[in-house]
Amino acid sequence: MANAEISAQFEPSFISLRDELISYQYLGSGSFGTTFKVILPHAESIAVKQVCVEDYKKLFQHEANPMKKILREITILEKLSGGGGCNFVLKYYSHWLEGPDAEDFDKLNSTEDYSSSGPRKNWLFIKTEFCNGGDLME
Repeated sequence: MANAEISAQFEPSFISLRDELISYQYLGSGSFGTTFKVILPHAESIAVKQVCVEDYKKLFQHEANPMKKILREITILEKLSGGGGCNFVLKYYSHWLEGPDAEDFDKLNSTEDYSSSGPRKNWLFIKTEFCNGGDLME
């Protein structure tokens, strides 16, 4: 990871992009995760939102299938950004899971392990276009 701009506030947890990124910058955090601006080779800027699966499941602990809920939202984002796209929705590129349970969706979707005291070990990442120009409150 050459010349990575490590944020004093937060460092991303993704592993798969580390070899191909040029730099990253912490943009902000919200209820569902943390977003980073990532610079890839050829000066391409993207946004990567990271969501801690365990924290997400804690927020939606009364849902029967909490991970299916967020994957449904990703599917909607993908459909809205497909084809000609929508000028009011960020273009969706991809999503992926990382962590020891990343290959076991049933275990990730289980609501049995949503304790807030447990370690943050599984991550969902959503890669979208980077929209330069402030936040939604402006």
